[in-house]
Amino acid sequence: ARCAGAARIWLLPAPAGQRLDPERLGDWHVALDQLQLPHADSAPLNWLETGHD
Repeated sequence: ARCAGAARIWLLPAPAGQRLDPERLGDWHVALDQLQLPHADSAPLNWLETGHD
């Protein structure tokens, strides 16, 4: 799979009493923001052009 949503794999724990929804990228962004980790909505073009999976 090319994205967490497609693989249905979650590495980040959901906040207490909540559940992360694999269909919503926004849940990932909220969790990453809370951990103060950088993220992006898309891959850099140079990564796409080299054909790496």
